[in-house]
Amino acid sequence: MSPPRNAIVIAARGGAAAKSRLAPVFDAPARDSLTALMLEAMLEALCGTEARVFVVSPTAELLARARAHGAVALAQRAREGLNAAFRAGCAVAFANGADAVACLPGDLPLLDPAELGAAFDAAHAHSAALVCSRCDGGTGALVQRKGVWIEPAFGADSFKRHQNQARARGLAAVEIAAPSLAADIDTPAHVAALLTTAAALPPHIAQRLRALCAHEGGGLMDGFHSPPRATDDAGLADDLLQAPLAELMARSRAKRDGAWGATLTYSRKVFIPLTQLCRDVCHYCTFAKAPRALKAAYLSPDEALAIASAGRAAGCKEALFTLGDKPELRYAAARRALEGLGFETTLDYLAHVARLVLRETGLLPHLNPGVMSAAEIAKLRPVAASMGLMLETSAARLSSRGGPHFGSPDKAPAIRLRTLDDAGRLRTPMTTGLLIGIGETRAERLDALLAIRDLHRTHGHIQEVIIQNFRAKAGTRMAHAREPDEAELLWTIAAARLILDEEISVQAPPNLNPGRIAALIGAGINDWGGLSPVTIDHVNPECAWPDIARLEDACAAEGFALVERLAVYPRYLDGAWIDETVRPAVLALADGEGRARE
Repeated sequence: MSPPRNAIVIAARGGAAAKSRLAPVFDAPARDSLTALMLEAMLEALCGTEARVFVVSPTAELLARARAHGAVALAQRAREGLNAAFRAGCAVAFANGADAVACLPGDLPLLDPAELGAAFDAAHAHSAALVCSRCDGGTGALVQRKGVWIEPAFGADSFKRHQNQARARGLAAVEIAAPSLAADIDTPAHVAALLTTAAALPPHIAQRLRALCAHEGGGLMDGFHSPPRATDDAGLADDLLQAPLAELMARSRAKRDGAWGATLTYSRKVFIPLTQLCRDVCHYCTFAKAPRALKAAYLSPDEALAIASAGRAAGCKEALFTLGDKPELRYAAARRALEGLGFETTLDYLAHVARLVLRETGLLPHLNPGVMSAAEIAKLRPVAASMGLMLETSAARLSSRGGPHFGSPDKAPAIRLRTLDDAGRLRTPMTTGLLIGIGETRAERLDALLAIRDLHRTHGHIQEVIIQNFRAKAGTRMAHAREPDEAELLWTIAAARLILDEEISVQAPPNLNPGRIAALIGAGINDWGGLSPVTIDHVNPECAWPDIARLEDACAAEGFALVERLAVYPRYLDGAWIDETVRPAVLALADGEGRARE
């Protein structure tokens, strides 16, 4: 049987009316140019697919770009709207033999063909597939097979309209998690976020986007913030900034005790530093090293298995994989090493080694590979019980020249928030957190915590939030920077507890805070993170893990039992959150309450 013939209809509108919500930062010609760039990015992404592409537009320039990229250009009257364009395009596509048609707006510049392919597969298997856009309840994609007709009704709240249409007609319209199809560009904040991920675009398009934004957008990035908060968030922030620390800590303890009782948790782990190469140059980090400082660019599979096996013998249940962000993009040594190992990318190799560790030792992989695309998260999900990505800060200014993240493209807050959002859409249990004391203000910490809370309320995927205090390290540019004092740490822990939903664990690393165990408990933490009886903390090698028996005694002195948990929290143990290749190993290690079996 021959494969189904798929077609794509893109509706793109240029001219003075295009992207009116961008008027605060772009004039009409600039909006027109941006529209053309986004369409071009989509067409280039689709060049390698077998689907036939139809572009419907009233704008001659956009139609010309469509033809130049091998698409069928369909002219539309200027007075006709977006939905009329989709109706016309679908009619032509089906008349030309398409078995299924995807309707896409022309403002999805980060379009991932693999995600679109999954939507086509779902439409062929059912009746139709829908992708909800990231704001306004709109539709990012409507895919339907031949013989099924859901009238295109794009616009605000259209996702529900499309669902209701399908339901009324007895059609199976499945929702697809496809972050690149949900990431339409409607607001200045969307453009700012797109700028931070421009590396994912074809280089010539990224260059023109940056030039356009620099010329027309002015301080676009300076004005980028998280989505508008509810009005009561402003009052909460004022309260947290003004209330006495003792009062905040008392309120934090009360919220913690009500949600978690007299129990503190930790995970017994081994630390597997798969590679210490990294394309970023954070000015406080000693984990990342140059190739000349390492015996090998990557741990071998046997080395990783040896670490994991030693951990299993010591009663560990978690294998924490930590590595630098995509070092092959910076170092030829990394590319050569990957080629010798038989892999194209670091994340491909990570997936292979994590699968080996899971299969051979039964330890649960918790992966910290840095910034990832939705497709990369999906690739790693079948070998991970959970994943992690520290937000660190919401202050984009810290990436400017002179800041701790200057020269580290993966530390842009918008990029990291996007990864966390994609992970939520893909139902991946996540750890995230803040690194405090690197130059941010208390208000910026609150903004970061609110952003994390909002992501969790959207997806429900944040397991725990780490409040990690900066420690100055010899040999770094910040070796002589002032570390945050205890009051700053306790204030941030209390603020996190009071902002975050109660099911999210608040964690502080005990090895970075010797002598502060009672104070951290008093501030409202309920978790100590991963502790290892086998391996050092490779990110903070100068800070030894506390002895677990002594930590248990210290917790008992404050009236708390110390209980071991798994790398994935009990509420995520069902098949919706853990891939079926990992879930048997998780259940084998879980007790009746979903914590670690003794």
